Amino acid sequence: MDKKILELTFEDVYSIGADDSLILTSGESILIADYPLHSKENQHLRNLAGLYIDSKKQLSAKQEKPLHYLYYNRQTKVALDPIRYRFWLEKNNFAKYFPVDSRTYTFIKIDGKLIEETNEKRIKDYILEDLKRNSVGGNYEFYNYMALEKRAFTADFLSQIESSPVEFKKDTADTGYFYYKNCIVKVTANNKEVIQYSDVNEYVWKNQVIQRDYIENDHHGSEFRTFLYLVAAKDMNKYKSIQSALGYMLHSYKTRANNKAVILNDMVISDNPDGRSGKGLFCEGISHMKKLDSLNGKVVDFSKQFNLQTVQLGCQVLVFDDVKRNFNFENLFSLITEGITLEYKNQPAVKLPVEKSPKIIITTNYTIGGVGGSHEARRFEVEFCNYFNVNYTPEMEFGHRFFEEWSEIEWQRFDNFMIRCLQVYLQNGLITCQWDNIELKKYIRLVGSSWHEFTKDHDFIEYNTRVSKQSIFNKFYEEFPDAKKYYTDDRKKHMIIEAYCKFHGFEFEEGNTTAFNLGRWVMIKKPNTNGEIPNIPFFDPNESAF
Repeated sequence: MDKKILELTFEDVYSIGADDSLILTSGESILIADYPLHSKENQHLRNLAGLYIDSKKQLSAKQEKPLHYLYYNRQTKVALDPIRYRFWLEKNNFAKYFPVDSRTYTFIKIDGKLIEETNEKRIKDYILEDLKRNSVGGNYEFYNYMALEKRAFTADFLSQIESSPVEFKKDTADTGYFYYKNCIVKVTANNKEVIQYSDVNEYVWKNQVIQRDYIENDHHGSEFRTFLYLVAAKDMNKYKSIQSALGYMLHSYKTRANNKAVILNDMVISDNPDGRSGKGLFCEGISHMKKLDSLNGKVVDFSKQFNLQTVQLGCQVLVFDDVKRNFNFENLFSLITEGITLEYKNQPAVKLPVEKSPKIIITTNYTIGGVGGSHEARRFEVEFCNYFNVNYTPEMEFGHRFFEEWSEIEWQRFDNFMIRCLQVYLQNGLITCQWDNIELKKYIRLVGSSWHEFTKDHDFIEYNTRVSKQSIFNKFYEEFPDAKKYYTDDRKKHMIIEAYCKFHGFEFEEGNTTAFNLGRWVMIKKPNTNGEIPNIPFFDPNESAF
């Protein structure tokens, strides 16, 4: 019998049994485990079993669909055909996308008129799920091969796929678009129009689609509208200014000349502000209309390479949330006027021009420093009053949580109100008004709270006469002893006196004389008391209610 085992050939094998046995053409079954593991008989039987398996693989290779990217090579091992792999990826709507004016690309997946950004890991997930779903008879060899084939999912290897010159639907100077599940709403200054996706030629970022249907409804009863009126201290001028800032953020059109960061401040002046005035709810409202990404303003570090790696392509609004004291606004200058560079680990950086970059919101409990034309040209500031605070929340006011506890009717009111905000902006641009404390907070940040307290009643000096500068600061140090540590430098003394005069509209002179033992002196002239009538911003006369 042993001799017979060693004389068996491949032609004697009919099949392999489930119990690790060989079934011969004679009908006899031989259990391989009956022979010692390292015996000649066991080894011979296993070789015959291997030949049988290889023969089945070769047959499978002949029957394989001709366009599949995986196949069995001459050694009956699974192999990858690069050109068929590329064809398969393109057939399943994967492509490369080069943003305008960018030398780098990202991977995208096209689904009808919708496009989503993807990456190597997501492509791998898609392929492995496809191989698992289409495996036959429990044969996962193709799946196992691709699961271990790292090269097939590198950016360099995947870059062979076609570049797609897609054109995205975008806002223009006088038109904005909102993309809902059931339609697109086209908004102009005095009109809105519902259009279907099938009627547009351009594509839309999938992550910009609002995940609800649009239904027209009256916006005046919107809770979000009432919320804005309350944080504006029930002041119509302030309300309109905040409404225009909201409309500005909902309008994705921008150029280097008109792009500004919207800064949300608290009205309250405090060295230890609590916040909770509604700035976060304002931003959350925008996130339900536009693709919004948020960064923790307290920890963002502009010196680090990947500080914006959580920001996605298609981001329309980028929030620097709750920035820390002494936030350097100049770090955002290039982002506002030149565009954003997105750097992801193990991927090439993507440079987006300002026209395709997100608009910027900064929320803060402090004052954002910076003076001069460069700063003013890049910022628009609004102020939230303390109607809402840590002790009284919007949930207490309205009896439920915003957004998650809204009815369908409330969502419809919200959508139509947000459309109205965009129209207010398209009609009037950013509406300025006189805020209570924004300029004062900037001034205090510049000169320090001690100097402000010392000078705010304007009784620290005799006006229209030369006064010894040292006598002013001796009095200052007497009232605020700790100030002596910080206000000893002559340049700083000059700066805070000059800032005081500019802020209050006083004229300022200084000099040095030995007469009357004055030494270094200053003279502050009383301001012109003839008050000027401030410019009144234009407001929409057609909207009778707020």
